[in-house]
Amino acid sequence: MLPLEHAPVYSPSELGGREHSQYWPVKAEYNVTQYNSKLRQYATSVNTMLEQGGLLEHTIKKRWPGASLTVFDVNALLKDILEDPGAYLSYPANVTGVYHSCPEGAAPEDCADSSNPLSSFFWYDDLHPTERVVRIIAETFIKVVKRKSKYGHYYG
Repeated sequence: MLPLEHAPVYSPSELGGREHSQYWPVKAEYNVTQYNSKLRQYATSVNTMLEQGGLLEHTIKKRWPGASLTVFDVNALLKDILEDPGAYLSYPANVTGVYHSCPEGAAPEDCADSSNPLSSFFWYDDLHPTERVVRIIAETFIKVVKRKSKYGHYYG
């Protein structure tokens, strides 16, 4: 599961989050810090269930004789990008800002793109990763399938 707690729409402003978002227009009415913490807990729980569920079904219950199972830990990959953006994104790497920004209540034609390269951003807008991040996920997926990635957990 994506680490959505880092998305500008769900992050508190003191952690680089956007105060206003087209995806959450009433954000100011919520305790964003608490909401962010719940997102982190949910993402951790889902990732743990996927990992342990695969291990349980394949290895312990032997549910799929002769099959191999791989769990791709996208969450870990994206956290690595967030922690070391210069290794993955173009200069000047930016993991807190957004490439495509819309002022509060703006019409689509009033939104603006950053003057920095799109490939330098993790977030396209308040919620969605950029094409560069999606490409990194796709490239890593191929490595996982070939069993050549630390982000793959392999059973069988």
